[in-house]
Amino acid sequence: MTNYLYSALSRKSIETFIDDQLNRGDKISQSLVNAIEASTISVIIFSEGYASSRWCLDELLKILECKREYVQIVIPVFYRVDPSDVRNQTGTFGDSFSKLEERFKENSKKLQSWRNALKEAASLSGFHSHNIRQLNLLAELFPHNNNRLVGVESRVVAIESLLSAAPLLAIWGIGGIGKTTIARATFDKISSDFEGSCFLENVREESQRLGGLACLRQKLLSNLFRDENMIPDIDLHFKRLSRRKVLVVFDDVTCFNQIESFIGSLECRHAFKQNHPDVGYEELSSKVIQHAQGVPLALKVLGCFLFGWEKKVWESAINKLKQILHPKIHDVLKLSYDDLDVNEKGIFLDVACFFKSDDVYPVMKFLDASGFHLEIGISVLADKSLIDVNPYDRITMHDLLQELGREIVRQESINPGNQSRLWHHEDMYEILTNNTGTKSIEGICLDMSKANEIRLNPNTFVKMHKLRFLKFYNSINGDNRCKVSYLQESPGFAEVRFLHWHGYPLKSLPSNINQKKLVVIEIPHSNIQQFWDGTRQ
Repeated sequence: MTNYLYSALSRKSIETFIDDQLNRGDKISQSLVNAIEASTISVIIFSEGYASSRWCLDELLKILECKREYVQIVIPVFYRVDPSDVRNQTGTFGDSFSKLEERFKENSKKLQSWRNALKEAASLSGFHSHNIRQLNLLAELFPHNNNRLVGVESRVVAIESLLSAAPLLAIWGIGGIGKTTIARATFDKISSDFEGSCFLENVREESQRLGGLACLRQKLLSNLFRDENMIPDIDLHFKRLSRRKVLVVFDDVTCFNQIESFIGSLECRHAFKQNHPDVGYEELSSKVIQHAQGVPLALKVLGCFLFGWEKKVWESAINKLKQILHPKIHDVLKLSYDDLDVNEKGIFLDVACFFKSDDVYPVMKFLDASGFHLEIGISVLADKSLIDVNPYDRITMHDLLQELGREIVRQESINPGNQSRLWHHEDMYEILTNNTGTKSIEGICLDMSKANEIRLNPNTFVKMHKLRFLKFYNSINGDNRCKVSYLQESPGFAEVRFLHWHGYPLKSLPSNINQKKLVVIEIPHSNIQQFWDGTRQ
């Protein structure tokens, strides 16, 4: 009976949870609790042995709780039992409940809660198994909209319009703003127009479990082909899928690799209008794909931009893209940045300009010492997928997001000396040697392996009243030379929180450094004899 109903609902493209697919135990599992709470409708199938299961009765309590709290629809189906027997625990149904009473006779409160739940559920309008026509109509009762939620329908219409123009669509934003609700409402409304459909929930959570992606892959294929015994082999069935009009929603996706495990890699088709690059463009295509790093928007924009151009234009464009983000990609990615507050924007720009792939702990110390509201700021950025911390405790972000952050800083002023953060060696030579820096500068990060010898102007740091971050480093292992020299006492270090200076040229730190504000100090390959010269602050 249960399998029959499950198959009927699946054929209607209705996402259905069935409790015998979930892990059983002494208590109903959290996975089942979540499934019940997330459902719009619960169907209870009462059979002769139903009341002998504590697990089923606890599940019934949870369903009725959701009916009261979330106005969830509850539909009882009576399979070879009479509703009055369920309501009064009589007949063969009552016999099975009596067996449970023997086991829990010491817990009268629990028994009474089950009796009340059975009476309440059996009093609801439902269906009887002897009326097959009624059961066939049951699937027709399930709604395909979310009219109870104000404002959802207009967004569903907008999503439909976007899908008519592009077969691949991403809904992106912080947690709790309604991405899943809108996706589910759209799916419920249009899924019947497709030959197959599947709404894959909790992709992030399931992908972290052992074998989780394999289970999701099995569910995807089973739903699309309506075959629970489908072999979970995407490559084997890909040609079949390509000939069918299907709708798939991946919910709670945190990285593109999770989607690739289901549908395979995206190719740079926009550049050649075919499934493979032209002869001689293979290596250039690989560079473009590497630059896009799996972002569909980037692949589409760059592919359309490069279509029809000869190889030397490709080479020039690729070199330029390493320095400047394409305007269309910039504009779309910047939408997430614009939604941040001042605190969150500051953290994002610091990471983009100075800290990508760095150890997270000194970075956190620096950001905290800079006055940022760290915990909420980091959480918001992570929820928006703007930054991440990898398993090796390195703070990371997508290359395109790093380029976005640096482009935002570049747009602060055409003059690098008026920009808040500096990292390019060519920009810094003029500033450090000719004293063209200003009070706008908050951070300097110079890879000395890329720079010529820099003789500091005596007043280089005088105007930099806001300087929080100063890093002169050498990215070439074994090269211990310091190419920045002639440092003199300067009043420009009072706000410095992070100081890294490879081959620091003096025997002590500048006396005006505020020791209470300086939280990270790294001075490798230097001849420093004492950190502080003079009175401690």
